[in-house]
Amino acid sequence: DIARGAGVNFDIGSAVAKARHRETAAIDLINSTTQGDKTASQRMAEAKVLQAQAAKVGQETAIDPGKLLSGMQQFASITGDLEAAKASMKDLAVLASGTGSNFEEIMLGAGKLNAQLEGTAAEKAPKVLAIMRALSAQGQLGAIEMKDQAKYMGILAAQAGAYKGDLSKNVIMLGAMSQIVMQKGGVGSAAQAFTSLRAFTSTFNKSARRKELAAAGVKFEGDTGLNDVESIITASIKSAVGKDGKVDRNKLFGKEFADVRAQAPL
Repeated sequence: DIARGAGVNFDIGSAVAKARHRETAAIDLINSTTQGDKTASQRMAEAKVLQAQAAKVGQETAIDPGKLLSGMQQFASITGDLEAAKASMKDLAVLASGTGSNFEEIMLGAGKLNAQLEGTAAEKAPKVLAIMRALSAQGQLGAIEMKDQAKYMGILAAQAGAYKGDLSKNVIMLGAMSQIVMQKGGVGSAAQAFTSLRAFTSTFNKSARRKELAAAGVKFEGDTGLNDVESIITASIKSAVGKDGKVDRNKLFGKEFADVRAQAPL
């Protein structure tokens, strides 16, 4: 009773229940990502291998294997790609453990990034990891930590795809922008910072704003999409500089970027 009061669990039934939960999670994951060309015994064998992999990574990262499998399910629910989830699990578990982030949220965010990238599972995994590590480094230096960035990875991935150029670089650039917005843009939370990024990108879908930007000589798009974020911001600010060398805030914020939520990146 004293040991139980101290948080020590001697309940064998609890351990068995967790094991069954992990087995069910692994089987469900295999079934949801496998075509109908495999027998039940083959799927069961794959599920056991998957459980063993989760158990090994769990020991190395101090993350419950059940949460690892749940995170992989989050990833696969977005991509339908179990091999990519397996290839990313260990590295992203290490990242989650090192940054105090929720592994399931990290994997869900990684899945959204993966879905935007082109290539095979083997080609995508290092790209996703490189992006996540870059965002983690930004979090260590900035105001939005990785554990919060992971929650809004879908916004980053979606916005990055709207701009020309390398998707990985665009995501990292937008991640840096979110840090600047949080620190200097007058927003009070990570949610508001990422909402601001989405509003900024949405500006270029509004006919009135497009007309104002075009009239100001801001080249914000090309044949294959929006120009890169940095050049758009630079051109927009330059377009609002008056003869006195000062930025005409009414022109920049009243006409070109009228949505107050879109103004923070500027």
